[in-house]
Amino acid sequence: MKNLIILGAARAGKSTLAQMIHKKYNYSIISIDSFVSALRDCFPSLEITHSNTENKFKLLPPFVFSYMKKITNEYPEENFVLEGWHVYPSDISKLFCDMNVKIICLGYTKISCEEVFKLLRKNEKENSYTKKMSDEKVKELISNHIEYSKVLKKQSEKNNIKFYDTSFERDNVLEEAMRYLIS
Repeated sequence: MKNLIILGAARAGKSTLAQMIHKKYNYSIISIDSFVSALRDCFPSLEITHSNTENKFKLLPPFVFSYMKKITNEYPEENFVLEGWHVYPSDISKLFCDMNVKIICLGYTKISCEEVFKLLRKNEKENSYTKKMSDEKVKELISNHIEYSKVLKKQSEKNNIKFYDTSFERDNVLEEAMRYLIS
């Protein structure tokens, strides 16, 4: 099997898909969000945060690549799924072109901000980072994620990375994405 990379917008289904693959195929999950949190906490001078900072998009891809190269060399029999939104498809495709990986991207480009907002509030968990945010702030985030999804879709197409739109029928789209990744 190949190692897998799932990129995409926040709330597009990356972690859900990684969990599905883990449960069904026993892949180990590596979260780019965890890298960002660790780098933010340990090296604040790098100015890498979860918000959309250019520093993050410059420094994170080589770090992720180096880590994945090291861990796949140390554990060649282990299968990994790397998931997160903090890197662009164009960066990942360049770095990982010689490695045995399959890359996809998830986003939502066909749904309105209001529809996403209703779904988010309906399915929000107590520990969700959006739980204590005002509706206005959440809608602003969602609008940004929809725009980011459009950028991801363009970059995915340009770099021959399969893009899955999770705007509607999300569960079916994630099942289809899993079949593609595992095939």
